[in-house]
Amino acid sequence: MRIRNLAVLIILVCTCYSCSKVKEVVPSAGASLPYGEKIPVSTARLIDSIPDLSIFRVIYRNSDAIHYLDSARTASGKTDQPFTLFAPKDAAWQQAGYTLASAAALSREQCNALVLYLLVPGRLLADSLMPTVGGTMLYPVIQGINVPYEDEWGTVYNGKYTYSLDLAWHEREVVLNGNHAGTISSMINASDGALYLLDTVIRKPERSVYEELVADTAYSFYLAALEKSSAIYTEYKAGISPGDRNEEIFFTNAEPFNNYLSTLKKFIPTPAGTSNKFANTYIVFAPDNNAFRKAGFNDIDDIERFINKSYVTTDTYKDVSRGYPMYTNMDSALSYSFIVPAYTRTAGFGVAFNYEQTLKNLFRTLPYTANLESSTVQQGGITTDTKIDFYDWATFDENTYEFAINASNGSMKWLFGKESGRISLRRGDIPNGRVAYIVPAHSNITALNGVIHRIDNLLLNPQ
Repeated sequence: MRIRNLAVLIILVCTCYSCSKVKEVVPSAGASLPYGEKIPVSTARLIDSIPDLSIFRVIYRNSDAIHYLDSARTASGKTDQPFTLFAPKDAAWQQAGYTLASAAALSREQCNALVLYLLVPGRLLADSLMPTVGGTMLYPVIQGINVPYEDEWGTVYNGKYTYSLDLAWHEREVVLNGNHAGTISSMINASDGALYLLDTVIRKPERSVYEELVADTAYSFYLAALEKSSAIYTEYKAGISPGDRNEEIFFTNAEPFNNYLSTLKKFIPTPAGTSNKFANTYIVFAPDNNAFRKAGFNDIDDIERFINKSYVTTDTYKDVSRGYPMYTNMDSALSYSFIVPAYTRTAGFGVAFNYEQTLKNLFRTLPYTANLESSTVQQGGITTDTKIDFYDWATFDENTYEFAINASNGSMKWLFGKESGRISLRRGDIPNGRVAYIVPAHSNITALNGVIHRIDNLLLNPQ
């Protein structure tokens, strides 16, 4: 399998402000903030001065943030090298279950995870980035992680995963990773950067998309449907042409066509030597168990019986059409639960077909709910173009070792709207068909390799 790179490059232009020469008396922690907008002071003084940051102060001081800033500024030779810090207020920490006592008991590693993910190089103010719904991908100072993964040949690699943070503005609202975090008025210009006061604790992602889905029992029907469709493809050799001679000629076995489940389970971070954050990213509109029940599937057995009746399980498909990948009955809905920014499946480990998918109308950002409310997305939807080139053994030339071109092109489109205050989702091929609504309380779930939005209906093709 080969993943096509979709280059992602975010350039932050940071303007350095000179430090004020006015002598100021630093108030004791918790006192009222005396500084006016015309006399910016350091973020350290702001953190010490703002009453609503008592819990954050404890976590900040027990983290490596101060040491990191000192080291970075010493290395650059600029004592006021700018950084932007997002600091949750006391109410946000309390809502997340923290108190002063529990904050003081956190380990340094735990403090780093909470603080360094919200510390970003540069001064990021409302006039330094485009204040639009479309987010800007930021790279915080927190150290990335190594992720072991196995390629299609069985070779194990260690890939470096780099954390990112999505900052956007929705009218006067500050949005981080799709979550309301504060307002423009909570943004403070500092002599050495900027400080945002947050109404929400924003945490770094800890699990992959697949792990997030598995951890939530509301998706057990959805995962069972993916598993069953995958098993059907394997059992009936979907996409492998009759007369297959892979073992004889290429000394390998062709792999059947499949849904995204196999790659979804295998979290592959950014490829070495590239900055492609979207190399193996999934945007998932996951139907919950109730969505399946509304469509008539009361349990997993109902789902499996439905998929077992798919065309790919029939003798007609086996004898006539097997060279062509075909959807199972359920995949007409499952395919619309995934958007993959850049996905390519090649013949690679077994000649069967080449599959390419390219994304339109969505660039350099994961689509959080605020993005889905933008006029660009709501007017044009999100489209993926697909191309499948089948390796039909009836066209194999033993002299050239080539197959005749047997390509099939198509596209998929996701349509979004705003109905009764809710974001709606429809299939582009059935614009007046079944509608699903995004469930806000279970959306904007940021994973290591994508984002999950829950939907309340199954986008099945009407029978």
